[in-house]
Amino acid sequence: MKIDELSKIEGFKKLADNSASGKEFGSVYISDLLSVVLSKAEHGCLWITAQSHKNIVGVASVKEISAILIVEGFMPDGDTITKAREENIEIFTTELSAFESVKLILKKNGDL
Repeated sequence: MKIDELSKIEGFKKLADNSASGKEFGSVYISDLLSVVLSKAEHGCLWITAQSHKNIVGVASVKEISAILIVEGFMPDGDTITKAREENIEIFTTELSAFESVKLILKKNGDL
């Protein structure tokens, strides 16, 4: 699924608009523990987390994660969004839970 498709899902808001929009992600990884994401997430995945601080961008950059979806209504600060733009990593937010978010992604992709 292309990252651009996420912005078409009701309740998902794109915050760090950049050239990563045309990228695709083939998997989704859900975790709030940065060390676990570093060891387990696949390159090119969509990472779903409730974390919203600047370190998520560093982890996403190291793992070559395509985009980050911050759930549960948490919002990153301006420094985090700026860093995401510099690293060419899309950031989306939603009020939804990780579970509800994945259901919508699967439905949009025709897998549900």
